[in-house]
Amino acid sequence: MSKDDKPSGPEYEDFKPCFGWNGVSKNKLVIYLPGFSAINLDIKRIVPCKFIVSGRCKVEDDKWKRFEHEFTTPKDDFMMEEIDMRFKDELFTITMPTMQTKKHNQLHDDQMQNKEEKPPLAHHNHHGNPLLKFTKKSHIEPSYDEAKQLVVNVVVAGLVIVALGAYILITK
Repeated sequence: MSKDDKPSGPEYEDFKPCFGWNGVSKNKLVIYLPGFSAINLDIKRIVPCKFIVSGRCKVEDDKWKRFEHEFTTPKDDFMMEEIDMRFKDELFTITMPTMQTKKHNQLHDDQMQNKEEKPPLAHHNHHGNPLLKFTKKSHIEPSYDEAKQLVVNVVVAGLVIVALGAYILITK
């Protein structure tokens, strides 16, 4: 093979993201992922206090950057089944409630319910599988660019429908 021949298939460049644990009880992991989108991120639980976050993003035609990192939670009382994931402005934030924060939130909800007669907000994952929320990608919030693209797509679809309707009316 000459040096002008390109290898078949995509070329991957390994990427090491910057990250840090935040929050009062270090229950919030923030990972900086420039160029990545929520669609190409994955999170997988290994054992009760360990999980892997991985992802990839396209750099050029057949060139991608990717990462995979194993994280260990700083404390043992995390409730992995109630994890909350958000992706915004190139920051992937994973919040894992602890037993202590859950008790605090429940107390706060009870106080708010007594003040205002509103139904309490559901904080629990009531699905049969306790890891369902943890493993579903649909719980990752899309970035601003993805939301903007969705709005553009909806507007274009509406215009196409109006134009098609006008065409049908004119040709009759």
